[in-house]
Amino acid sequence: LEVNEYSDIDRIDVRSSDGTIKIRSKNYWEVQIDAQTAEVLHVALRRADIIEDIHDGSWFHENVKLGVVLPVGLVMIASWLTGVYMFGFPFFTKRRKQKSAPTNKRQRNIPTNTNWKKLLRKIHYWGTLIIAIPAIIVIVSGTLLVVADKFSWIRPKLIPTGVNEIPTVSFVEILSAVQSVPEAQVSGFDDLYRLEVVPAEGTIKVRTDDNWEIQIDPHRGEVLQSASYSSDIIEAMHDGSWFHEQAKLGVFLPSAITLFTLWFTGVYLLALPFW
Repeated sequence: LEVNEYSDIDRIDVRSSDGTIKIRSKNYWEVQIDAQTAEVLHVALRRADIIEDIHDGSWFHENVKLGVVLPVGLVMIASWLTGVYMFGFPFFTKRRKQKSAPTNKRQRNIPTNTNWKKLLRKIHYWGTLIIAIPAIIVIVSGTLLVVADKFSWIRPKLIPTGVNEIPTVSFVEILSAVQSVPEAQVSGFDDLYRLEVVPAEGTIKVRTDDNWEIQIDPHRGEVLQSASYSSDIIEAMHDGSWFHEQAKLGVFLPSAITLFTLWFTGVYLLALPFW
């Protein structure tokens, strides 16, 4: 973990539903601790966080998110729109009948690469139709998540206190602070989805089941900010779980595999003229 002091901790994640405390280090390691006995339950590398950072570009450099991944997302949205238009265009316009040119029966041999090209075009064409809806959901939600930190209606900006010390407020004081926010509609700990301590900013973030976030001073127990938190909803739409838990593996996973196939066939068709 390489944790020698409090400032070496990236986040402390407490969830009332499972009674565990997750402590994450800055090098992607996580320790799960029993909230009552303080017993270490599990130690593991959070590969999901690494994949997530690669996914949004921050693993390479923070500027890659807005400088590379965001433009790619916008281009993909434009490609989806133009692709849908080109796919549906023949069905909504009258196609001119073209006179078929007489074919020479002696020249019926079609080059092998042309057959491959036709097959790949068909795969690309029909694959696009199959994943059109899931793909645009993934692309748009992913693009929004890339810029989530720039828009407070997606992810409220973190209010730092500047005090990087172990919190002194109790869970009872945190609950009392959250209950003072009428919009949160919290009556007890069961209404809290997640409590997250961010040592680097000296802030405690509490999220409710209704996607409301309250930021609290970890030493004075004062409410620093209260706002709607839409990022979790967008993330759930991004992986399909917002629609149904089975949609992740039953719809969005096959769509992702098909999208990868489209990428492969598209790159091949793009590079074919240069070979």
